[in-house]
Amino acid sequence: VAVPSQLAALAAVTERCGRRPLAEALEAAAAVAADGFLPGPGYAARVAAVREDLMRFPASAAMLGNVRADRVLRLPDLAATLRAVAAHGPDWFY
Repeated sequence: VAVPSQLAALAAVTERCGRRPLAEALEAAAAVAADGFLPGPGYAARVAAVREDLMRFPASAAMLGNVRADRVLRLPDLAATLRAVAAHGPDWFY
């Protein structure tokens, strides 16, 4: 779950206190989203608990409609967004 301006806050904190550039961290996150990860039982249960709500929205249904703890979850759209922010900076997102 994200809140408005979360990306801007992360950029500001990274710039002031970070050990590496925000773009580098976003690229690492994009790789995980693109390559996929095993969600684990806790994540799968939380998604299942709100599945009815997710299914109301086609993009959410496509992305999270079949999450299972034992199935790799790939999020290519998220990866593309993270890579675009890494390439163009947080202002691109807003």
